[in-house]
Amino acid sequence: MTKRMFDISVPISTDLPVWPGDPPIEIDQDARMIDGASANVSRINMSVHTGTHIDAPLHFFENGFSTDKIAIEKMVGDVEIIQINENISIITESILKGLKQNLWPKRVIFKTSSSLISDWSQKPFRKDFCALSTGAAEYLVQQGVKLVGIDYLSIAPYEEPDEVHRILLVAGVVVLEGLNLYGISIGNYKLICLPLNITGVEGAPARVILLEQ
Repeated sequence: MTKRMFDISVPISTDLPVWPGDPPIEIDQDARMIDGASANVSRINMSVHTGTHIDAPLHFFENGFSTDKIAIEKMVGDVEIIQINENISIITESILKGLKQNLWPKRVIFKTSSSLISDWSQKPFRKDFCALSTGAAEYLVQQGVKLVGIDYLSIAPYEEPDEVHRILLVAGVVVLEGLNLYGISIGNYKLICLPLNITGVEGAPARVILLEQ
C-alpha cells in the first residue's frame, strides 16, 4: 500500500503573517505574457524567516555558521510529532518530562494550540503563540535532540525570543519554525526538510514533507 505524504510547510503569499519588524512579502511580475513578453517572470522579496523556515547559529551568534553549513542528515529521517495541550502557552521542562518517560527521538516537532483549531497561516500575527521555555530548551539539548520544530513563527516566546534560540543553536540543534500541522495526526513519521541552499545567511525558507511510517 502506498504511504501517504503530507506537506507541512505553509504556502507563501502576500497574506502570510510575518514577524513584526520583518518586511512584508512582495510578489511581483517583472515580465508578463499578457503584456507581450515571451514568458512570465516573477520576483519575490521577503525575509529568510518567512513562513516555514530553519534557523542557523548565525541568527544569534556573530561567528555562528550559516544554514548552508547544516548537515542535510539532521533534517531528513525519523521524527515524532508530539501534542501539547491547547491550554499551554509555555512548554516547560516539567511538561516535557511528563510527555515522555523513555528516550527522546533525535527529531521532534511540537503540535500546539496554533494548529489545533485552524491553519494559523491564514490569520493575522498573534503574540500569544505556544513556545519553549529556556528550561525546556536546555532539557531537549540534554536529551540529545538534534532538530526541534514548532507550528508557529518562533520556537521562543514573543517577549523573550533570544535565549531559547541561543540554547538550541549553540548546541547544534536545527530550529524548524512556521510549520502547518492542522489536520496532522501525532505520532511517528519520516521527515524531509529541504531548506533553500542560500550561502552565508542565518535562516532559509524550507519545504517540509512528512511520510507515513
